[in-house]
Amino acid sequence: MKKIFSLALALCMLIGMVSLSSCTQSRAELVKNALKNTQELESLEAKAEIDVTIGSQGFSITVPIVVDVKGQGIGTSKAKMYEKMTLTAPGQSVSATMYADEDWLYVSESGVEYKISTEDAADMGEDPGEEVNDIMRELPEEALDGASEEKYSDGRRVFTVDMNEEDFNETFDDLVKSLGESVAGTGIEGFGFEDAVVKITVKNGYISEYDMEFKITTVLDGVEMDMIVDVDLTIIDPGQDVTVLIPDSYKAFPELSY
Repeated sequence: MKKIFSLALALCMLIGMVSLSSCTQSRAELVKNALKNTQELESLEAKAEIDVTIGSQGFSITVPIVVDVKGQGIGTSKAKMYEKMTLTAPGQSVSATMYADEDWLYVSESGVEYKISTEDAADMGEDPGEEVNDIMRELPEEALDGASEEKYSDGRRVFTVDMNEEDFNETFDDLVKSLGESVAGTGIEGFGFEDAVVKITVKNGYISEYDMEFKITTVLDGVEMDMIVDVDLTIIDPGQDVTVLIPDSYKAFPELSY
């Protein structure tokens, strides 16, 4: 009887484990699926708020950058995009607005207005809305499974990940390389990343917020300099239908040949 009871108990435990494993997801799987769902949306509205604080020898300035993005029919032949970026520096503010359809990219920047074919724009590396996917990256599974988690009554799950320099460089490798190329010949002697923290909010199967903060340390002309980058990306009501209307005034911009 004891053997039968033990066998039955073992079977119950096995069935329970299989059932649980089939209906639950690891943190990494949950975030990965939410990221995939968000990146595959055909309609999207998002806002990225980026603060870059530069400090050296007791002096610091903060440069805020705000990017608003809307996309309709993303990934289709009838895609339309809208992007507005505003950068505020001491004593000045610079903004650029772009619209795009299947044929043209329309740009208004600092009083300069033009349109360029989407083919030429791609050759120039112009891709409205690319900032959203530049920010949202799939993190290493080990880092996500070790993340802290907060749950809220509205269904939000917020994961906070402390990333070491190796994981950060691997996850954002193209941005790291691009930064290295952009500072070439400027007197900057290399740079390192520290204190990287990524906070991801998942709700209703989508990423609703993707925030990160990190510190860049470097040396400029022999002087140590720190930059703290704080990025807050919000996906507004993911899954909603978004309409992008291109103003007629933009369609009338003069054509720029590349």
